[in-house]
Amino acid sequence: MRTQASTSLTCRFHAWFMCGAVCVLALSASQKAVAQSQDRVKDTNSTPTPVRHEPVPVKRGLTAAPGASPAVLYESDDEMPRNDRSPDVAPRTSDEIVYRTDNLSRTSETTTVQNVRDVVQPDRNTSREPWLNYHVVFDPAVIPFKRNSAKDTVRADGGLTVGDTVLRDVPIRAPEADDGRSTFLGSVLVEFSPGIPVPIPSVSPESRLLSVEVAPDAQAQFFRDGADNLYVQASLTGRARVSYVLDAPHNWFTAKSVTRARLNDIPQSMRPMLPKPIARDAEKVLRRIGISKRDSYKAALRKLVWWFRSFSPGTVEAGEDSLYLTLALSQRGVCRHRSYAFVVTAHALGIPARYVSNEAHVFVEVYAPSAGWLRIDLGGGAQGMNVRGGEDHEPYAADLDDPWGFPPGFRFGYSQRAARGGQGAGNPVEGLSSSNATGMPASVPDGSKSATPYVFRVNRNKQPSFTQLTSVVSSAFRGEGFQVAGRVTTMSGQAVRGGLVRIQLMNSELTQRIVILGHVRTDENGAFSTRVAIPLEVAPGEWQVIAEFAGDEIHGPSHSE
Repeated sequence: MRTQASTSLTCRFHAWFMCGAVCVLALSASQKAVAQSQDRVKDTNSTPTPVRHEPVPVKRGLTAAPGASPAVLYESDDEMPRNDRSPDVAPRTSDEIVYRTDNLSRTSETTTVQNVRDVVQPDRNTSREPWLNYHVVFDPAVIPFKRNSAKDTVRADGGLTVGDTVLRDVPIRAPEADDGRSTFLGSVLVEFSPGIPVPIPSVSPESRLLSVEVAPDAQAQFFRDGADNLYVQASLTGRARVSYVLDAPHNWFTAKSVTRARLNDIPQSMRPMLPKPIARDAEKVLRRIGISKRDSYKAALRKLVWWFRSFSPGTVEAGEDSLYLTLALSQRGVCRHRSYAFVVTAHALGIPARYVSNEAHVFVEVYAPSAGWLRIDLGGGAQGMNVRGGEDHEPYAADLDDPWGFPPGFRFGYSQRAARGGQGAGNPVEGLSSSNATGMPASVPDGSKSATPYVFRVNRNKQPSFTQLTSVVSSAFRGEGFQVAGRVTTMSGQAVRGGLVRIQLMNSELTQRIVILGHVRTDENGAFSTRVAIPLEVAPGEWQVIAEFAGDEIHGPSHSE
């Protein structure tokens, strides 16, 4: 790799730099796969015993038909039903939970569900939470933002529920090159009952289903309700592993693409309605925050987010006001209180908003005209977070900057630190991969060897793989897209199909990752092709583009050289 420093190139550099859009790179197209070992030692004695952030009720959850019991999550083998221990099911690790739905009557109606976890009701337990326990499902990992359950409607009693419970088929579509979306491999254990759709995690409300595999082999059907909760139903009874590939638009993670639209630009059919007593309380909150319905969409949303990110744990006194009003005006509570009060207040403005939860964290999503659904974290309050299964999964390379503001204390909460891969100051987050996979520029942007070294993973217990790049440019300008193509095979030349490949920018010595450029999955021939772009934050210099195959159940990981 050589720095290009000719007079003509230097002039072009300065001309483009005035527009803030240039990064001169020398990028190699390598042909040989290299596997380097990495031994990981886990000190289990230093990890605090985690407890649930919000216990999953035993008698609440998915109700697929009258007389059916709700969805529950199992965390220990002692709780697991023993009706199916098929050897065709990949073994369950200690780092995952099981998704299931009890069905007492064994009768079902597959076109509708009554609710996922029935109704979310606010509570007065607003003090700081103990350690949280988050389970990784996707690779790359969207910690701590997987979508286990979304609620989009406010009931007359103040509870949140799913407004449209009709289940619609989710088709499996063929993967295709799309530089506006990222792909994610999910793997969950599901306890199936005949004819009963089981809720499983998703990445975003606009995710597409690209690939599915069930073990033991069975026919699977996927559904989605009006709040974009994802369900699976299979032609078997008992436990099975469901592996599925989803994608998600980049905009979902960054929340940057908000137009100059006004609140009135939200389609009438999407505008939520509040019960009148709750609407009157919400008007009081809007006046306190200083939001007018004449504000632009972005201005109104920014004020909302800043207000609810400014919550802090603490006690709230009982009074004559509704609990919603008490929470919103006192700005007290943890993630579920912030998200609950935010959704109610956003609905008062006519903004479609959802309360999205998993076993450890609650956040919100809002709909923006011309931008679609956006994920917004409001933070929370806890002693720390333990991530189960995180050491074997790379965090998704998300841009953590957003236009909504960072009140004091919010940036250092567990959710933001977890999203940064555990880096930086803030509440402790344990159990994450040790590598820098935040998607932001490396702490030493020139690729200095003084930075934390990046070590490529291998697994000698699996069949070796071979990853090569067949096409990549030799130089590129920051902000400009370029095509990256290659192939993943076994050492004997057989195609590795459906493999997740991470395209990343490394320093010239391959000792430090600068940024993840994107993810792509191999096709039937083991080939992959995707379009990526150099982020504006990366300094001009000599870098290498590397394709790293993450490995699968049969093949070990490998990377191009």
